[in-house]
Amino acid sequence: MIDNKVFKTIFISLLVIVSLANCIGYVFDSFFYGMDDLPTGEYLFSSTSPDGSYTLKTYKVENCLGTAIRGELTANSKTGQPKNIYWSTDFSSAYVVWNNASLITINGVMLDLSEDHIYDSRDESDVEYSLVKTKEQ
Repeated sequence: MIDNKVFKTIFISLLVIVSLANCIGYVFDSFFYGMDDLPTGEYLFSSTSPDGSYTLKTYKVENCLGTAIRGELTANSKTGQPKNIYWSTDFSSAYVVWNNASLITINGVMLDLSEDHIYDSRDESDVEYSLVKTKEQ
């Protein structure tokens, strides 16, 4: 038979381990979720590609990390849902330049829409992007 003190020690230890695992999971989920789960934010403006095939809508989002910019792309020739392609907590405004029909630069980050590139500043090591100089740099 297990001693009552040993049982309480094992029970409390397991309770602490499970609680810590839940806390770590909550923090991880809060900071590293997908691009589809971003908050909507306040609409800033939209910009259409030179050939009219894409429209990018930009939004300013106030969150616990400060102000962020979200870029939502719509393919005008398709009936699919808009797709988040840009998220950065480093900016409070958006500067958008269409380099051509499928290359767009948002706040100095160039994205190739024909190759489904996205930019997510929360995890820059896993997303495909290239930095370019803007007028402010």
